[in-house]
Amino acid sequence: MKGFTHRGRGWFVVLAAAAVATTAARWAPGGVGWRAGPAASGAVTAAAGSAAAADEPAGPPPPDGLVVARSRGVTADVVAAVGGEWQTIVPASALAPAPDADRRRSADVVFVAVSPGLSRAALTVLHCAPEGAEPADCRPRSYVYDRMSGHLEAPGDEAVPVGWLADGRLLVDAVSGGARVFDPATGATGPVAGADADYTVGFGAGLAPGGGRIAYSTGAGEKVLDLATGTTVALAGIGSADRTPWLAFSPDGTRVAVARRLAVDVDDAAFDGLPWPSEIAVHDAVSGRRLAVVAPGDAPGGGRDLAPRWARGGRELVFLRADRAGQGVDLFEPARVMRHDLATAVTTAVVDDVASRRDVVVPPTGDVAVWLEQSGTGAPRAMAVDLTTGRRGAVLPDDAAHRHTALAWADPQAGDTPAATAARER
Repeated sequence: MKGFTHRGRGWFVVLAAAAVATTAARWAPGGVGWRAGPAASGAVTAAAGSAAAADEPAGPPPPDGLVVARSRGVTADVVAAVGGEWQTIVPASALAPAPDADRRRSADVVFVAVSPGLSRAALTVLHCAPEGAEPADCRPRSYVYDRMSGHLEAPGDEAVPVGWLADGRLLVDAVSGGARVFDPATGATGPVAGADADYTVGFGAGLAPGGGRIAYSTGAGEKVLDLATGTTVALAGIGSADRTPWLAFSPDGTRVAVARRLAVDVDDAAFDGLPWPSEIAVHDAVSGRRLAVVAPGDAPGGGRDLAPRWARGGRELVFLRADRAGQGVDLFEPARVMRHDLATAVTTAVVDDVASRRDVVVPPTGDVAVWLEQSGTGAPRAMAVDLTTGRRGAVLPDDAAHRHTALAWADPQAGDTPAATAARER
């Protein structure tokens, strides 16, 4: 199955892998339905934390602001947990039809970024023709949806959303090269002032709380850019070998966790394929100094520690530890959900042997980690674990036909930005 290339740096791998997960799914009938709520507030589902299917136990209540993208056949939508219920952030009816409307294409939201206050959502939808079609291809489309106005904006199909800046603009990673900012108020896309000419923000949410700084990768290593002053700080150490690190600021913005892919000899007998060996390091966001390194796992060929997220108010890291690659490059099987105590440097497994996909979401002060996992039916599901009690289970009360394809988190209590208001009144 074809994806689309991102300067040879791996976005085509991620999107093609998402398509593989989609076409591999097998649907079963029945399951728990969704309750329709008032149209003005969006569709509100059954109580958060209900089981997704009879054979999947209910997990801990999802944290407020957890965002889950769902797909069902040729349609997709985005929902968020607010006050113990699920609200529709982007309805399926809002999205433009798939390209080549005469051909039936599946729809998967593969990247999503929701603004503080849940007022706007940016997403990349991957439309794929059936495997038996000629050609069996996948085509991306990117959107920004305003919940208040119902307006749908297209920032360009090469714009993969990363996160929202303090001024209300959207940070995107452009498939053709380099990150950009998209302004919903004007519809214009431009460079990030002060950043290197050729760079990427990687897979992780390389955006500081409040949206005033970004962490990004260049061919020479990773840097932190202050958007207000234009000053940059280089993070110590050798940069990610393929320039696609995971980058995550601590809740207070003082530190950056980086999961760097290490250089490897692909002909080495100990190397068993993707994901490549990697390590997680913590850096001071102001000086760039390396503060700590997570001890690697014992997988052949080196550790494979990926997708770091901050937990417990910045006292711990939660990440994925992959033993080897699974079906599709962004599917790690088996993998473990790990936690690392920064004070004691002790790393422990929270969940063992999961078929997880490329990311983990943990609210900044939260005790619940959420990830995407291939279920027994083949459809990816949002699963959660309570970091204190170890209680694990399904997040969403879906019927078996839904598949969950992307995760995010946004502060549901934050206020709207002037830029959002201006875009709405355009």
